Amino acid sequence: MPSRHSGLRETARSSVLTQETLSEGVERSFVHRQRHAHGSARQEARKKAHLHDHKGVLGKVWSERRPARDGGEREAKAPAEGHAPTTFDHLLLNRKLKELLHYLSPSVEARDAKLSVLRDIAMPLSRIGLEVEVYGSMRTGLLIPASDVDCVMLPKDGGDVHVPPALQRTLHAVEHSAVMTTKQRQSSFSSGIHVVANAMRRSPLFTRVSSIAHARVPIVKCVHRDTNTKVDLSFEKDGCLTSDFLCKEFQRPGNELARALIVLIKAMLSNWSLDDPSVGGLGSFPTSLLVLWFLQKKSAFFPSELQHNIAVLLVGFLRYYGNEEWDHQHMGMNYVQNLSFKKPAGPELCIINPLVPGMNCARSAKLYDGRIVPAFYEAAKTLSKYLDEEAQERAVEDVLVEYFGDSVDVVHHWADVVKGARHRKSVSQHQWDDDTLIYTGSLIDEQT
Repeated sequence: MPSRHSGLRETARSSVLTQETLSEGVERSFVHRQRHAHGSARQEARKKAHLHDHKGVLGKVWSERRPARDGGEREAKAPAEGHAPTTFDHLLLNRKLKELLHYLSPSVEARDAKLSVLRDIAMPLSRIGLEVEVYGSMRTGLLIPASDVDCVMLPKDGGDVHVPPALQRTLHAVEHSAVMTTKQRQSSFSSGIHVVANAMRRSPLFTRVSSIAHARVPIVKCVHRDTNTKVDLSFEKDGCLTSDFLCKEFQRPGNELARALIVLIKAMLSNWSLDDPSVGGLGSFPTSLLVLWFLQKKSAFFPSELQHNIAVLLVGFLRYYGNEEWDHQHMGMNYVQNLSFKKPAGPELCIINPLVPGMNCARSAKLYDGRIVPAFYEAAKTLSKYLDEEAQERAVEDVLVEYFGDSVDVVHHWADVVKGARHRKSVSQHQWDDDTLIYTGSLIDEQT
């Protein structure tokens, strides 16, 4: 028999390994809390008898999509009346992660700052006949402090602004870019990219302006002086489509914690400097698809009392990919079709682009096999130690500094996280500014 103090640690660790051991761990934790609350032998005996009568109830509470042996689906068994399962929301690591997520949720001040950046971007571009539309993390809500402002540049409707001929050629090419090769796109976009870069350099509101005309997606990079916000400008409309795809997926049943889990994984990757696809890191879109796949395939096998526990899901994600339960060396994933497929053996991560079937949207993640998978493995091993009812507050905060401190500076001063989280206005997810499409909802719903 495990010690009576091993409770929730065993529960949460096992929940990401096997259904059977998870069930036993939850029951052990439940017994421990009952013993602690009732000291007399008679009360103890009654509690044990009660648990015996309902043995396995918690472990058998699966989601409604629990697979049947024949490969179909069957309804989950409901808990006995009057014995609703606990959510283990008191778990310290879970509470700390929720505080961090509430802190990272867009505040009114942050929204106003982003709107100011957008207004400042619009001014120099309007003089050459362009307007912008946000996409990426500002549109999806997957913002971390290191996130850039991503904008697609579009022809401005109306007006009599002179559009430079070089820019006109690029705008014409944009309309036919779907049938262009990468080299043709780079060649056609380069002239317009240089025109935009020169316009941004003339503005006193921006600094460190550079044009990357021969990247796979030609862009202009710059930094907003007042807020030190990094800005990426491109002519590619695909970013808006992928952003809208993710926003729609986040609203599907079962994905209530997708946005929160993605933000945590993005912050960890940023902390490790493994989030930049231009140098082999894992970008935001494939990271999002890994999380959605995990929630689709694995969270349903957790007992229902753990399916909305962000700490357990985080460790579960890290174990799933870090322990290579997902065999990326031999299998690819197609999230839209909800299937995996065999691929030529090799270290590359393969995720079919939901919007461009046949294209691997993770092809730039060259560091996935050699650095990201091992990082996930080590993080799972470390964080699982804190899936424990008796974890100490200082120890939990220290481990969060280890995994988030370089990407979210405020983690070093947890009192500021708590203060900021308390001052966030309580809003639900899935809300946007009507005019700019900036995400204004929360990362995690209050009742979660």
